[in-house]
Amino acid sequence: MAPEIHVRLLTLARSRIFRRWGLKIGLPLLLASGPALADPVADYRLKAAIVYNFALFTTWPADALPAGNDFNVCFLQAPELKQGMQELAVPTLLGRRLVMQLTYDTDGLRGCQVLVVGSVPREKWNTLRKSLAGAAVLTVSDEPALQDRVMMSMATEGERIVFDVDHTAARAVNLAPSSKLLRLARKVR
Repeated sequence: MAPEIHVRLLTLARSRIFRRWGLKIGLPLLLASGPALADPVADYRLKAAIVYNFALFTTWPADALPAGNDFNVCFLQAPELKQGMQELAVPTLLGRRLVMQLTYDTDGLRGCQVLVVGSVPREKWNTLRKSLAGAAVLTVSDEPALQDRVMMSMATEGERIVFDVDHTAARAVNLAPSSKLLRLARKVR
């Protein structure tokens, strides 16, 4: 494992929330951070764990998470990432039942707390993004064509998975990525 990845993971592991879920989330991150990233299976599992941590280390406005409701993670044309998150076998997120939904349709996405976007044509994403305007939906993608269009974008650099954060877009809908998450980002806009 590269020294800088190890240091970043150790920093993240020191947080109270991460220690609570360390065996469920931290172990897959540590195991997948090494040379195994060349394996596509390890790649989607690691990305799913990163998406989970994006949600875990983001604060939502109270009206976006009404009491008693589920935490909805929607996967728009992203079946591999949904499978990876299911394999994490974590039943809750932020004290709520975690519900994962794979969709190929853009209806009803305002009810998601996290929207993971797969291979969607840029024009379709632009239309969808307008329909999500004002909704507290954390948008995430690993698609190169959408890297500058979502709040959290993942990319592979060599054997590492890095991410960028559009902090301005997140704040515009009252989402607050934690300072720890922002420090781990490759780039914050």
